[in-house]
Amino acid sequence: MNADLSTYYQNLLIVQYHEKPKAQAEIGLGAKTFTGDWLLTDIPNIVDVDTAEGVQLDLIGKIVGLSRIAHGFVYGENYYSYDDEEDPMAHPEQKGMSNIGSPVEAKFKDYETIRKSIYTMSDGLYRKMIKLKILHNNTKATLKDIDDGLFKIFGNDITVTDNFDMTASITVSANATEMGSLAYFLKLFPRSLGVTYDITYL
Repeated sequence: MNADLSTYYQNLLIVQYHEKPKAQAEIGLGAKTFTGDWLLTDIPNIVDVDTAEGVQLDLIGKIVGLSRIAHGFVYGENYYSYDDEEDPMAHPEQKGMSNIGSPVEAKFKDYETIRKSIYTMSDGLYRKMIKLKILHNNTKATLKDIDDGLFKIFGNDITVTDNFDMTASITVSANATEMGSLAYFLKLFPRSLGVTYDITYL
């Protein structure tokens, strides 16, 4: 790419200088100098979400506004908790509700539990959450944009369905439960104005 950029600028020379080796060399040197020894051309590779790892991924997360650490997120345990859904009894199986005779083992998530919970994402999971944050930051929030965006990130593991009543349903497959739970906790699912979501884990 660096050679292509040098050639591009060299080809912009006016006719009387175009075939002169010293003029070509000067323009090539200028292209290298003005890009900070090609640093500017390396930036797209440095901030490529698909190839970045570790600290590079942390930098991209900082740019888009998403930390690798999700404070207060606890995965893998059942907790009773309050919910901000309009219907508090929707999806009772996800809220620790029990059937008579077969209680669900769960406990209340207190402030101490939340304070001590420091959930750190792996590179693979963080990469997907960054992509979802980018979608959240830039989508036009039409159902098609959201649906297409979720498919690019998660494939068929997380899908959205329009209920045609100002609500939408997010369905999370069994092998994407952690991703779905984390995205929901971080409020990363993009949504159209005035539309509420319900989420179902298969």
